[in-house]
Amino acid sequence: MLGLEGLQEIFERPGWWRRPPAMALWALLGASLALILFGKVLDRKFQRTGLWRDEYFLTELPPLTSCGSCGSCGSCGSCGSCGSCVPGFLHFQGSDQHSSQNTPEPNRLPHLQSGLYVTRLRNFQKKLRPALGQQFRDRILCQNTLLEVARRKKLYASSITSHIWGRSGWVQGSLAVQKSSQLKALAVDFEECLPKAFVRMHDSRLRRLWTVLVATHPVVELGMCDLHVACTKRAKIIMDCLVGSLAFVALFFSVDGTAVAARSPADCPFQQGTPLWYIFVSLLSVSFNFIPRSLESYFAYRSFVQESHGHRQLQMWMRRCKDVGFWLFSFCLSLLYLLIIFAFLANLSEADEWKWMFSFSVVLLRKLVIVPLLASLFSGLGTELSIWTEGRVKPPKKFGLDLQLAEQEVAALDPLDRPVWDGKVQELAGRGVSIRQLLDFYAGLGYEFMEHFDVDQSTTNDVVRQAIIPRSLQVRQSRCFTVVVHRADGLVGGDLVSAPDFCCEVSVKGKGGFLKPWKGGGTAPLKNKTDPFWEESFLAEEVFRDEDLDFGLEPFGHASLPSKDYWSEGFSGILQLPQGSLHISVFVHRAEECLEEKLEVAEACASSPSPSALSPSESAERSTSEGADSTDLPLEPMSAGKVPSLVLRASRGILSGEEIPAARARGFSYADTVNNGMPRLAHKMVTHSWRNTFVNLFAAVLADALEMETYDHMVQLLKERQFGKLSDALRGKGKLDVPYWICAFSVNQHAGICATAPPMDSTGHAITPCSCATAKHFDGDLSEMNKFDDMMAYLRRALRTQTEVRLEQVVAMEVDFTLLTRVSWYAEAEIE
Repeated sequence: MLGLEGLQEIFERPGWWRRPPAMALWALLGASLALILFGKVLDRKFQRTGLWRDEYFLTELPPLTSCGSCGSCGSCGSCGSCGSCVPGFLHFQGSDQHSSQNTPEPNRLPHLQSGLYVTRLRNFQKKLRPALGQQFRDRILCQNTLLEVARRKKLYASSITSHIWGRSGWVQGSLAVQKSSQLKALAVDFEECLPKAFVRMHDSRLRRLWTVLVATHPVVELGMCDLHVACTKRAKIIMDCLVGSLAFVALFFSVDGTAVAARSPADCPFQQGTPLWYIFVSLLSVSFNFIPRSLESYFAYRSFVQESHGHRQLQMWMRRCKDVGFWLFSFCLSLLYLLIIFAFLANLSEADEWKWMFSFSVVLLRKLVIVPLLASLFSGLGTELSIWTEGRVKPPKKFGLDLQLAEQEVAALDPLDRPVWDGKVQELAGRGVSIRQLLDFYAGLGYEFMEHFDVDQSTTNDVVRQAIIPRSLQVRQSRCFTVVVHRADGLVGGDLVSAPDFCCEVSVKGKGGFLKPWKGGGTAPLKNKTDPFWEESFLAEEVFRDEDLDFGLEPFGHASLPSKDYWSEGFSGILQLPQGSLHISVFVHRAEECLEEKLEVAEACASSPSPSALSPSESAERSTSEGADSTDLPLEPMSAGKVPSLVLRASRGILSGEEIPAARARGFSYADTVNNGMPRLAHKMVTHSWRNTFVNLFAAVLADALEMETYDHMVQLLKERQFGKLSDALRGKGKLDVPYWICAFSVNQHAGICATAPPMDSTGHAITPCSCATAKHFDGDLSEMNKFDDMMAYLRRALRTQTEVRLEQVVAMEVDFTLLTRVSWYAEAEIE
């Protein structure tokens, strides 16, 4: 058939291209070209919506090429089922000097350095693997849910499995989710979609069969976005799958002689003309076509590569060259297939055309009907077996699905039968700390408090003992101010006209004398150099009573407005500069309105058990503690221009500028002390180790906020105290006020460990135990150390019902990854 004589028949035999076999082939080729054009339109659509672009595959991290424990992570770096595939932004690529300072001591983790221990651990993990029947059940339940979500969200099931959710639960630290904001929003939406899809798929047999039948159809799959293979390429692969199978059918028929060895069936050496034989030949041809199809799919697959900052354009050009290589290979493969088919049809006798048409129908039915139908029947059978063996279908715990979200009405957030326990849970959930507040705390380390703070050695445990506990004995009142710069007078010693950039800078200045750009302020350029005036306003946020306002006017110097001059009633007047003066005004920014809002929240929560009211746990604690006395007064409305010297919150602490002796003080969580005693629901839960250096912990939080893949650059900026760059980047992304839940700041250390401190910290400085009057609770309803599970569950429900935000988890990993040895890490990750 492929000899010279057979190929000549393509051009010499008249009319073969008008026969029914050839017409069926032309129809198939026309439909395939239409699918390719449809795929091109879909690719443009997905790129236009921003769901995915080619440049997202360039990542700062070296992508993982293999995974020792699962073997299937590929290059996406997003496997969520093994410990070695950790989230990208948690990885640290520091210098050798820094790594040597943070390597674990040999006597602290000897088991990790033992090969025998690793062998035993792997054997233990094998014993914990579920039985074969359980694995089959989990696979069926997961696949059913994935197909329903994929059909509704138009996202390919394999992309969901790789980057969002799969049989091992939620994928943590996916590079794709970090790159694409649209995909991240879609992943957040999956928190509600997946439970609903699970319930829908397993409550109705008809829905389950229909969904699987439709979702596995190749044409329907083509309309879904696959991050790693473009729709156009998938359409071409579908075409080559069908045409290639037909080419192998032609080769089989030409070899066994059933169709073209002679022009008549009577001359065939083998009498194999039964329908079962032709079905067998068709299916066997499909199997042989698997090899070139797999090779074509390999060339079509796009994966993550490490970005080269100096050769980014070259990398993008090479990726386009790879795409061109795929199309060249695919085009040549299609030409080979068509040449075989053309030669076969040109040599096919009219008496044998029905054999070709029968095989042609089998190939099409297998791809378009039989495969989706078998997938539907297999799904239905597997689900029925699961129901028969387990009763009601429930998702395994590792799936991480909250079926309460599938109900029409979300479960109430009010506590039911455990008022004290639930009150403490809600109180813990309301202790979020914003990045603005974390920046303010870090900036004070080594300057305003904990003077011996060592950025390279001080651990989180050191900071808790030496800074957080001492600074959480009373609530610090903060306020917002509007600062207006009017004009300047009497400027001498400088040339305004010749100065290229003449501007006035407004900043908040701390006790240590350094500026705090994260608290607002800004720069106002001069509008008229001959008449220096600005009439510019700035917002100063969360300013404490002991912080001043700094005004800079180069080259005429700086001047500070002391807090005592503007805190209570604002300020309007002249501020003297070393070489001139400034006319400024400072207004308390909506002070009365803000306080009224807080009062309304407090009053509303007083009638219902919510975290902002006096919780039952606090009521019980106050009844047993001597720290509660008659000085706990309710909040009073603030008159215009006047701030009371003592504002109290019975459940959250004292808002005061006066120092309280530690012996009779009641301690609070640091989050309460900086939030004016008001609750603040956290949006992100941070899992970390207290033995990690504090700078690494904070750098991981900043890297998460800025959507960076590594936090080594953040560490360098923190060491150099480049707070201006950090503030600008965070403000540009709108992340300064995102609240995080960090146990070091959010748990009231005075209700637990403050009085039992080790003699010294890791830097050799002595630790003074706290002598506050706060009652200690290490277990029971009043304890804050045994409610993380309930607190995270409450946060998920509360954020879902009260905001559009979804709870996220951030894992701040050490440079030696010893956090993975903590059992609590796995518990928190499984809850999330």
